[in-house]
Amino acid sequence: MSHHEIIPQLDLLVQEFMLQTSVMNLATTVHDEPYCATCYYAYEPTHHWLVFKSEFDTQHIENALKNPKVAGTIVPDKLDKLMVKGVQFNGTFKQTDSRTEHIAEDVYISKFPIATLFRGKLWYIELTKLKYTDNTPIIGKKIIWER
Repeated sequence: MSHHEIIPQLDLLVQEFMLQTSVMNLATTVHDEPYCATCYYAYEPTHHWLVFKSEFDTQHIENALKNPKVAGTIVPDKLDKLMVKGVQFNGTFKQTDSRTEHIAEDVYISKFPIATLFRGKLWYIELTKLKYTDNTPIIGKKIIWER
């Protein structure tokens, strides 16, 4: 997290979608061996982070520590089979540190207060690229964003 980095604005429709949803599918890969995991996440809109909680000894964390380039998807918590809506993303997996821990914790715990009862560490994905698709009749659009 650079204090001088200018981050491109993300469309408010996309931000609203990510603030309202709570589960992401996270894809990692090491030595050409892909792996997917489903995680609860909280969107941090200032830095465009996806914050999630996981334990060190999980396959997706072990993979991401070896190869921090990750990808994933986010779909509505309640699916409507007639309307395609969601986000496909790429990002960089990061460990929280003294500068980022409080930001990640504030965002995640405010969305999932019960998470304080569960083991695990907070991690985050710094989004580098995403595509938002909304095929609902009124909206009907694709939005592409890059850091």
